[in-house]
Amino acid sequence: MDSGYTRAQKIWQHKFGEPAYLLQDYWGEGVPHMIWRVNVNDFVSEKSPMEARKAVAALSSTAFTCSSDYL
Repeated sequence: MDSGYTRAQKIWQHKFGEPAYLLQDYWGEGVPHMIWRVNVNDFVSEKSPMEARKAVAALSSTAFTCSSDYL
């Protein structure tokens, strides 16, 4: 999971801790890009299928992209 948006980065840091990769000044001076390694199963494994869909939807409600290159 990755983000270049400052607001989303704060949310992800609160939710997942420090990013696995921090690309300083990626978007310009003082504007980093952050990448987290997150296992979605940690959020859905013990939930019913409906709860799992809601959990994944909640994760995707903040702007981010996900690529298998980062997982």
